[in-house]
Amino acid sequence: MTTETASQPTRVTYVGHGTVLIEMDGVRILTDPSLRRWTGALRRYGPLLVGRTVHKVGFRTVIETRRDTLLHVGDVDVLAVHASHTRRRWVLTPATEPLGFIIQGSSTIYFAGDTGLFDGMEDLHERIDLALLPIETWGVRPPEGRHLSPRSAAGALALLRPRIAVPIHWGALYVPGSAYAGKQGTYAWFQKTRKRPEAFAAIAAEKAPEVEVRLLDPGESLTIEPQEGGAQPEGSSST
Repeated sequence: MTTETASQPTRVTYVGHGTVLIEMDGVRILTDPSLRRWTGALRRYGPLLVGRTVHKVGFRTVIETRRDTLLHVGDVDVLAVHASHTRRRWVLTPATEPLGFIIQGSSTIYFAGDTGLFDGMEDLHERIDLALLPIETWGVRPPEGRHLSPRSAAGALALLRPRIAVPIHWGALYVPGSAYAGKQGTYAWFQKTRKRPEAFAAIAAEKAPEVEVRLLDPGESLTIEPQEGGAQPEGSSST
């Protein structure tokens, strides 16, 4: 996170999977920074390899958070909130509390993290300008309670009541194999997985028609202009 000039429009760039770059009020926030070409046995689709750049920065301050932890970064507040997920990523890793985050400055953004629907989701915040909701996972699909699907994520919109929603956790990680060999294979995989956010948008139009759904491919951005009483999207662009 770095501080620059305040009172700038909020810019949100979907990097891929759970990685989103949020630039708000002179502060840069990178969520769930998975930036390498490989994540375990999974291969990343697309460019945007900035892992070396992040590594060279040499972060020295690390703050572990738990539910209701409030961090102040420049003019932006980051509040840790509940998420519904298992407490372990892998069998041998330590148990950690699953969390989402409310990021508030001139805009209010809800980054859900890995979560399913949970009681109290409707009370996370009185006004959410942008909800970043996971709609996909990889490998064998886990029980619905641990991850949102396109259908349950669309149902979450009725609880969260955001102005805008962007589906994440799709289009970035795949298992390499003969079906995905070469550029044509990986592009075909990407086109197939893109049906998930498109399904989310279609279901959301029925369940929460008042919410504007924006589909961002990895590398694309949307801009939210500061506005009294809320924020409105101002187009999208590719990085």
